[in-house]
Amino acid sequence: MERELFLRAYAPVPPLRMGENGLYTKRPLPVCVLQLRGPGFVRARRGILRGKMGDWLVQYGADDYGIVAEEIFAETYDLL
Repeated sequence: MERELFLRAYAPVPPLRMGENGLYTKRPLPVCVLQLRGPGFVRARRGILRGKMGDWLVQYGADDYGIVAEEIFAETYDLL
């Protein structure tokens, strides 16, 4: 991961300071999501992404998508 992207996406866990070795946590990032009601796919920059019923289509930015399994989504995302 490029340093610039890392610095925008992660924050040091106190008392750590940015740039020091140690534990970092991902900063919250609002995204658009859609839960799949059946098998589906989307064409994205990285190729064709496929999901199954219950998975979540996540849009991180323009033409930047991901498919997240239902179980992982429940553990790692908060719906607003």
